[in-house]
Amino acid sequence: MHFPYFEKDVEFAVSSDADTFIGTDIKVTLTAKNVSDAARTINGTLTIGTTYYTGVFHRSLLNEPIRKWSLAPKEGNIKVLNISNSSAVCFLMTYFCC
Repeated sequence: MHFPYFEKDVEFAVSSDADTFIGTDIKVTLTAKNVSDAARTINGTLTIGTTYYTGVFHRSLLNEPIRKWSLAPKEGNIKVLNISNSSAVCFLMTYFCC
């Protein structure tokens, strides 16, 4: 099976606040930059979860659909998403208490 080559003309980065502490919400920032000369529309799902030390996925903390996110040529934009402390604490309670 042959897949056509697609130009990688939208750059993505995911980051979070390094000063997040247990019991506080986790702020996640998704940055997208259109490096092409044409408009682009982004559709997808951002999933953030926990993994075991082996790299095996454990549980989803955020499953955010991204639909029709339009970027003009050479435009960058960000989306800020929050993972509530109750989701993160629930994971810690399940992992360490059971």
